[in-house]
This record gives sequence, structure tokens and C-alpha cells, in this order.
Amino acid sequence: MAHVHLYADNGGLTAFVWLLHRTARQHTASDVLCPVAVVAVLAATFTPAPVLITGILATILVASTLLLSARATAATHSA
Repeated sequence: MAHVHLYADNGGLTAFVWLLHRTARQHTASDVLCPVAVVAVLAATFTPAPVLITGILATILVASTLLLSARATAATHSA
């Protein structure tokens, strides 16, 4: 059960880094992605394949963040 503690600490570290990088700016849909990912990673520690599920969640988080960022940039430049 040592892996449960290791991944729980990674989820806590992710939450801490996310809180450090938040700024006083207009909030967007991508602001919701990180806390949801943290909760999902913490929940993944109780599954039979936590490493695989954490990797999938990280991939989804990065892809979603890049997609939302690209859309926001395109909307800004077209306006």
C-alpha cells in the first residue's frame, strides 16, 4: 500500500503548484481542469492500475489545456 501514499503526495503537490500559479485574472474553464484532475488522480490511487490511469488523466489535462489556450488565442486575434 506504499504506492497509495506516494500518489496522494503527488496529488497534493499538484494542488500546491496549481495554487501557486493562480493569479488575479479573469477565470476561465481551464481553471476548473486542474482541481478536477487533482481529485481524479487522488481517486485513481484506489484503482487496480493507478499509474496507467494517472498517465491518461495527465494526458487529458495537457491536451485540454492546450486546446483551450489555442481557442482563447484564436478568439483574441480574430476580435
